[in-house]
Amino acid sequence: MSKFVDKLAKLSQTSGPSIGFRRSPTTQSAGMLLAAEIPGNKVSLSKGAVAAGVDALVVRIDSLTGETGVLKDAAKLAGETVWGVHINKMGPDDAATLRDLGCDFLLVDALAVPAAILSEKDLGKVLRVDAQWADSMIRTLDQVALDAVLLDADEVGIPGLNLHQLLLCQRVASLARKPLLVSVAQGLDGAGLQALHSIGVESVLYRYGTEASAGQLEKLKKAIDALPAFRGRGKGIAMLPRVEAASPVENEEEEEEEEDD
Repeated sequence: MSKFVDKLAKLSQTSGPSIGFRRSPTTQSAGMLLAAEIPGNKVSLSKGAVAAGVDALVVRIDSLTGETGVLKDAAKLAGETVWGVHINKMGPDDAATLRDLGCDFLLVDALAVPAAILSEKDLGKVLRVDAQWADSMIRTLDQVALDAVLLDADEVGIPGLNLHQLLLCQRVASLARKPLLVSVAQGLDGAGLQALHSIGVESVLYRYGTEASAGQLEKLKKAIDALPAFRGRGKGIAMLPRVEAASPVENEEEEEEEEDD
């Protein structure tokens, strides 16, 4: 099984505080995972990402053609850090080749890969979803052999996280019963990260393309480490006991009894 997918699954299955006032003992866990994506032509950036302590490294390539050497270099630089591939085009034998290179998971687009990839058991499968998909389409993902989904919150090119992006993330999180990764742009602050944590996002994917962005990656990692333990989606909300108000009829009967006395 994919090591990264196993981390996501364990995080999403973590129980939060019990409902009500009594606190039950829980196992301490991370608040969120961090994956860093680097372009295949800048694989040397892998070293900085690993040094920052990311949970997973993602190498983005168009196709496997001519990229095996790049991926071998990425595997060496990753060391003990799990790594995957964000790939645009795949052939029928590419999954086996990637697996042999040490790839742990795939990040793919629904329109770019053959459906046969769903039968691949040794590689994790993360599907990039379109925020404009209908509700029924997103719910269907629960019936498909996918391990997680990715939503691009930075595709509109707005620094940080705005309300519209957060609402899109909330929609996918509530409809898809899969661990959710959200790609983030430079400039995401602690408040934006906390907002993603509060709606149950299991991991952020930081697109790390230059040496200058290394500092932002390190800040993001520190902010994630400071988050409280993952609570899941719709968990940790205290439910107060409902007190029914006495009906007018009951009040009238009580008043009559007092008058008789």
